[in-house]
Amino acid sequence: MFPLTPGDIRLVEQLTRQKNEALAFVGRCEALMADVPEDNPFLGASPMSLRSGREEVVNGFINRIARLLSEHYQCDINTWDLLKDRPHDCDAEAVLTLAVQELKGQSVAEAARDKIRAVLVRCTGRQWTIQGRKVTIPRLLYFQEHFDHRYSLPTGQIDPLINALACWSTGALYADWRLWSLSFPRFPYAPAADWFRAYPTPLTAIESLRYFKNGRVDVTFGTAEQAQDFVAQFGPAAEARPGSKP
Repeated sequence: MFPLTPGDIRLVEQLTRQKNEALAFVGRCEALMADVPEDNPFLGASPMSLRSGREEVVNGFINRIARLLSEHYQCDINTWDLLKDRPHDCDAEAVLTLAVQELKGQSVAEAARDKIRAVLVRCTGRQWTIQGRKVTIPRLLYFQEHFDHRYSLPTGQIDPLINALACWSTGALYADWRLWSLSFPRFPYAPAADWFRAYPTPLTAIESLRYFKNGRVDVTFGTAEQAQDFVAQFGPAAEARPGSKP
């Protein structure tokens, strides 16, 4: 079985109860309509509508569980076969079993880490540099300059890096974006180079983040060993600058 957290187990149980209640209601309606002749001009189409309603309930349930797995565990599954083969009902175990198969023998954390790393490396596409406690990621971001020479960061660009830092720092598979969504350096806030001073990171073991107009991001960790460990887990091949301290 897919290793859900206690909170997600309760959510799946709630979704299952709601799905079963909806299907039970559809079943009662089907029983009432069982004797209606199909050539009845007023009620003949009702059985077909009830069958469609049953399929919508099941499809919605499967998609809600799949979205939970994607958002909380970075585990994407192809629900097409379940939607095709189980139009009348489907239990949570079937969706979770499909998720376990998608992991291909990896743990949830390993699979999530691989996905987070792939997204982050694809966004950068360049070699990172380590200088002691500082990791430099070139051209990760694209800032928009406004008429008064202030800069804003289009939403979503920083998400892959924050997701990786959160996974590395806390072991969590997804980050709480509320603090960050309120503090993106959007117009007319401070210039990007100074933005982080007003919004310290909530992530442990990470001393600072600095963004620059050319898209460069500097991440300063508590120790050089932590910087090396983060790059080893989530970055492409990195190089140390000449004269950098270990």
